Amino acid sequence: MVIVILAVVMGLSLPAFFSVLESGRDREINRLSSVLHLLRSEAILGRKQYRLQIDLEAGAYWAEARDDRGRFHPILEPASLRRHILPEFLQLQDIAVYGTTAGRITRQVVPITIDSSGFIDPFLLHFKEGQDEWTFRLTGFTGRVDLIEGYTDDLRP
Repeated sequence: MVIVILAVVMGLSLPAFFSVLESGRDREINRLSSVLHLLRSEAILGRKQYRLQIDLEAGAYWAEARDDRGRFHPILEPASLRRHILPEFLQLQDIAVYGTTAGRITRQVVPITIDSSGFIDPFLLHFKEGQDEWTFRLTGFTGRVDLIEGYTDDLRP
């Protein structure tokens, strides 16, 4: 009986223990990945278009849904899709959205479109954590996300 109780307690406490060990950077990257995957799923299931707005200067992002008139409005529920400000230790440097002619963008709000088929604009988001540089890479139709140590312009997985 004691072993069963210990097993239940361990089973309930291990996820919380491992989340404490996860770095702030990893938590933020996992959150951003989850938002993108949720928007992709919602786009496919609801046959709607969404976009993720990334504000490079404010270090924030939020989700928007397209209405029947073609206008985008911020999503308020679930809370994970509302405006989220990154912690101060993560500084956004720039973003490159493939399929646009803008090149590297450093100082504005950049929309990442998720169409009703689930295709997400491929992009590279570069950020710094202290002296370390990182690249958040999202590739096209599969929505595959990679976190790459260092600054890269390579969109290939």
